[in-house]
Amino acid sequence: VEITQGQVVYLDAGSLWQLADADAAATGNGITDTRGIALNSAAANQPLTVNTLDTDFTPGATLVKGTTYVLSSTAGAIAPIADIGAGWYRVILGAAISTTKINLTTSATGATA
Repeated sequence: VEITQGQVVYLDAGSLWQLADADAAATGNGITDTRGIALNSAAANQPLTVNTLDTDFTPGATLVKGTTYVLSSTAGAIAPIADIGAGWYRVILGAAISTTKINLTTSATGATA
């Protein structure tokens, strides 16, 4: 699958980065899955650099300071925690520390809304 810089990805069983999706089973929602944010764009099966942990990450989007951000039900997207809908796996990506930076942690609870 083609991945765009800034999308949320997970490492699949074949060690390839794929788009994570909060409302689809086995797409980066497991507690032990490795998740992160793509730092570059890449065609399917091409090299990808991923940030998995960063206390001062600049995602390139306007954030609301103090808001917790989660994996969205749109593959690869980020949403504020208030947007969690029924059936979404709760995958926390981090909390905004300013309007341009997030404390990127990527943790999953294994629970659905």
